Amino acid sequence: MQYPVVLILVLLAFQAYRAFRLKAFSFVALGWIFNLCYLLVHNHYSILARKCGISAETARGFEIPLVFVSSGFFWLAARFSKSSGHVFLRRLTDHAIIALVAGSMLWVEIFYVLLPQHYPYFLVAALPDVLVDLYALLALAIFFRDLDEHESSGAGFIRGNRTLFIALTTYAMIQPLHFFTVDLSEKALRVVAALGFFLGLAAKVFAIFGFLDVFSSAATRAREQEASAIAARKTVGRIAHELGTPVGQMIVQVSLMLKEPSLKGRLSQYAANLQFALYRIEAIMEASNALHLFEQAAHSASDNISYKRQEAVVQEVVTSVNTLLQTAIMAVKETRDENVRFDIRYYGNCCVRCVPFELIQIFINLLRNSFDAFPQGNGRLLVETINRASSAGDHKDIVEVTIQDNGHGISSELEKVIFQEGITTRGGPGRGYGLYLSKGLTEKNGGTIRLSQAGVAGSNKGARFIIEFPRVPC
Repeated sequence: MQYPVVLILVLLAFQAYRAFRLKAFSFVALGWIFNLCYLLVHNHYSILARKCGISAETARGFEIPLVFVSSGFFWLAARFSKSSGHVFLRRLTDHAIIALVAGSMLWVEIFYVLLPQHYPYFLVAALPDVLVDLYALLALAIFFRDLDEHESSGAGFIRGNRTLFIALTTYAMIQPLHFFTVDLSEKALRVVAALGFFLGLAAKVFAIFGFLDVFSSAATRAREQEASAIAARKTVGRIAHELGTPVGQMIVQVSLMLKEPSLKGRLSQYAANLQFALYRIEAIMEASNALHLFEQAAHSASDNISYKRQEAVVQEVVTSVNTLLQTAIMAVKETRDENVRFDIRYYGNCCVRCVPFELIQIFINLLRNSFDAFPQGNGRLLVETINRASSAGDHKDIVEVTIQDNGHGISSELEKVIFQEGITTRGGPGRGYGLYLSKGLTEKNGGTIRLSQAGVAGSNKGARFIIEFPRVPC
């Protein structure tokens, strides 16, 4: 009867690991797997002996290592807790814990063979077994009681669970019943065995309810967080709207100042720098207002497996390239920790018709490549947008985006093939697709991309990419 219950616990623990990305849950799952193996050997050792051609006593001897391995995994899982307590044996390393469990297992194996199975000898042999089980389960119970959301790197909404604490504490308390399995009449032994069985089964069933409660609480908190996020978006939108008018007026005033013939020298440069700063403020406000784009971009920027194109269900719209570029910069900064200095210059009236998320993906690919190219994680990035007349003589205006770094650069030999599939400056599996996909997305949105600066790789001359799109009225 316990087999399906333990199997459900294994599946729930693995699902919890997948959901919350907390490594402790994988150890819990392994602990329940070995607990299941122990139950199979304990209840069917005669079949094991017959199949393997060994004695029944030898077959039963496999129970001991399975019990200790199960307890060892529970103990390792519990040590992920940030709570203090003597039960976690904080002064011991994980290797010391493993050595302690292995030493206790050898103790039990040796003394079960050497000592008679009667009191007080049995107590000497069984004491490490019971203590290791008791400590491991109590530590795991406290771990689940004190579990908090900051310990999860996945869904992030997990909280301490009282049901799991009670279940595992109950399971720990029945371990000393092992002391009462010798020197008893057959009737008394059946009573002890039945008591242990039903208490153990009840504890495991409660543990199932505890795991289900963990998932239920996580889903509830996720909905609450989503509601808070919606409220935050509305608040940011209101702030951006309130600031948009005065910032827009300042941009107009500075633009008029720059047209004054009397404005020369340093004053003209100061006014131009102020204009760049105002356009950047405007881009940051618009990027923050479009939080759904930022969330998609942050997810894309943290995908270190490949540069696979993500299908964005977004129609073509007229939007500012400055906003999309700023969104990409914010997303990459969120997921990278290199020491990079940005020099950002935005010009006004840089609107294009495009699928916004696809342009963000292009910019993220280029920015990530620059981050990867910096020696020792230190570098400088120039990001610039301008609007100008097309050099093709067709009287059309274009928006030009420049992304330039001072990284290790791209060799002249690669310059002509850098946008081909599988071409990379770093090597390794899954490389060589970012620029290839960026070129495809650029052309899909009516633009062009080119590498305008290449030299000797490793010379720290860096690389400069220029992306151009047809400009439309904002």
